[in-house]
Amino acid sequence: MKKIILQPIVFILFSTYLFAQLPIVEVSLDRDDWLYQTGDSASFGVAVSGSLDSSLQNTAINYELSHDTMEPFLKGSVHLKNGFIRLGKVSMKEPGFLRCKVDLMYHEKLYEGVATAAFSPEKIVPTTPMPEDFADFWEMEMERIAAIPLNSTMRLLEDKCTAKTNVYEVSFQNDRSGSKIYGILCVPKNSGQYPVLMRLPYAGVYQQKIDLKNAEEKGIITLVIGIHGIPETLDSEIYKDLAAGPLTTYGSFGWYHRDAVYYKRAYLGCKRAIDFIFTLDQFDKENIVVWGGSQGGALSIITGALDKRVKGIVTSKPSLCDMTGYLHGRAGGPPRIFMDEHNTPEMKIEKAKVSPYFDVVNFSKIIQCPVFLTLGYNDITCPPTSIYASYNVINSEKGIKAFKQINHFQNPPELQEAQDKAIDQFLNLKIKFRKE
Repeated sequence: MKKIILQPIVFILFSTYLFAQLPIVEVSLDRDDWLYQTGDSASFGVAVSGSLDSSLQNTAINYELSHDTMEPFLKGSVHLKNGFIRLGKVSMKEPGFLRCKVDLMYHEKLYEGVATAAFSPEKIVPTTPMPEDFADFWEMEMERIAAIPLNSTMRLLEDKCTAKTNVYEVSFQNDRSGSKIYGILCVPKNSGQYPVLMRLPYAGVYQQKIDLKNAEEKGIITLVIGIHGIPETLDSEIYKDLAAGPLTTYGSFGWYHRDAVYYKRAYLGCKRAIDFIFTLDQFDKENIVVWGGSQGGALSIITGALDKRVKGIVTSKPSLCDMTGYLHGRAGGPPRIFMDEHNTPEMKIEKAKVSPYFDVVNFSKIIQCPVFLTLGYNDITCPPTSIYASYNVINSEKGIKAFKQINHFQNPPELQEAQDKAIDQFLNLKIKFRKE
């Protein structure tokens, strides 16, 4: 008779039982959309579920209230009643976001929940001023780089090609002779002329992923670029070494002078990428859409602002928005150059002079093409306060989709679907958004 092995089944059952014991901390609001007008009262509810431990139904939970990413203005501890408690009513007199964070300790592990109430976000006004010579500064920079030959290269990556698509590593000169931008280009094999979708990179140092999905599903040209001047086909350890070494804090480099800011070459590199696209025989010479998230979200807005040939911008949770917010007692976008513990008063003054030339707020003011933006209310990396400060000053056709429960690193299918729809609309020049 064969032996019956029960261990795996027992392990699965035991694991399922343990999983069922883990508490889930949920924070909600008394309005389904988490949206209020200034002066309204909001009430946070806290529920703990998922555990078979009945003691958690009346356990103590800790809570803190803050204005977006600022330091908490209220902390406390209360006991649940039958697994639920509703905290007192709160309000905001000025437009912005009010966040409630809750936690409890269970078996030496911390469990957290968070919810964020939006108060008249459409009325948030930027703190970042626009320099009088903002437009002149960037016009002069673009005139300067226009005199630098592109000297572009395209190297076929045969092992990456598919039956439908050729894949290339590309490079072109950036803001000075010898300084390069590298990227990965996908081009349909069938002869014809195609629109282009260009993806800008989120923060970090890494090898860019090939955008084959959009290339093949949409039948278009795709281009992804890096901003560091590093080839995209190196050994993975090289990117790790650079990320841990000389480029660890590149976002904080050079804010003492507008010609020294690290992002200056990145912004100009994105502009040069548009110049490169126009050299492609397969490009239809008309339809370019730029998109990205976080740092890439900022770069997509900046690229569309600097180059009027861009036909549409799709941006998600953009960074570099209203960075001076922290000088005015409210959340600003990363990099948090005004929160550096080594800042002296003199350094803050200089940074406040330089940062407006690189702030997404001021690029948003000069955009002429349509924009579609997504964000999360619970985002503490790129605070919604800073993002709305930028979105609200866009004067071109625009649409926004706010996801109340997601943080910076969550990208649910609904978010990607919304972006894909906008990309398709922009590429086909069918651009209509209802305001939400």
